[in-house]
Amino acid sequence: MSESVKVRRLRGDGTAELREIILAIKHDRSAEVPANRIQEILFGTDTSEELIGGGEVEPRAFESKGEWALYISERVGALSEIARYDDGLWNWLTLFYLDSVIPVSNGTRREPLKLYSYLLSVDSERWSFYRHLLAAPYWFISDYPEDAGGLLCGTLDSWPDGHESLTGAAERYAAPAVVSIYNALYHDSASSNGWKIRAADNSDRYPGTIRRFVDLWLHLKVTHDIPTMTPEEYLALLPPEFDVWKTGTPTRAQLIAAGS
Repeated sequence: MSESVKVRRLRGDGTAELREIILAIKHDRSAEVPANRIQEILFGTDTSEELIGGGEVEPRAFESKGEWALYISERVGALSEIARYDDGLWNWLTLFYLDSVIPVSNGTRREPLKLYSYLLSVDSERWSFYRHLLAAPYWFISDYPEDAGGLLCGTLDSWPDGHESLTGAAERYAAPAVVSIYNALYHDSASSNGWKIRAADNSDRYPGTIRRFVDLWLHLKVTHDIPTMTPEEYLALLPPEFDVWKTGTPTRAQLIAAGS
C-alpha cells in the first residue's frame, strides 16, 4: 500500500485488536506482525469507521516527532478539538503507522514501550495519555506553536526523559512560561537529537539541567502563581546556575565551573 487513504477511526473491537497486537509484540519481540490482519482492522467496517473531514494520510517514514507533528497537523488540523481527543482516531493512526512507532531494530526485534504509548484513553484519570507517541506531538505543536521545539525532539518511536520531565505533570505543561523557558534553555535545532548536549543528564553532576529545572519548579509553584506569569517573569526566578544555558550550549568545563 503506497497511495493515500482516508483517515478512519477504530471502533471498540478494533482498539481491542490493536491492544492484542501490541501485547503479542511485547510477549515475543521477534514475532511477525500480521500485515493482512492489520489491513482488515484498519479498513473493515466491524473494526473501524469513517471519520468525516479527517483528511488523508499515506504510509511513509518520519525523521522526528517534529516532522510528524507538522505532517499530521496539516491532515487533521481542521478537526480541531474533535481530533485532539478522539481515541479512535489516534489508535487508528497507531495501527496505520505501527512500523514507525514500534520499528524493527537489530534485524528482527521490536522494542515496544508501555501500552499507553500506543493506546490513547483521554478518559483515564491518569495523566499518562499525554505520552501517546502520535497524539502528543500534535498536541504540543497545537498548544505551543512557537515553543514546541523542545518537546518535538527525538524519533517518533521514543519518549525521551526530557519530554517526561516537562509533561509528566498537567499543571507544569499547562504553564506557558514554563514551556517557553524550557524550550529557550534546552532546545538546539542543530543538534542530532534536538537538545543541547548534557541538558537531559539525570545525574547531579551538572547545574541547570532539565532535572534541576523541574526540581526548581516544584518549589516555585508553592510560592508563585506560575500559570499567570510571562516567560520573562519566570526566567527572572531562576538562580544563577541556569545562566550558562541562556546563551548557547555550555561546555563541560563551563558546567563544572557554574556548579562550583
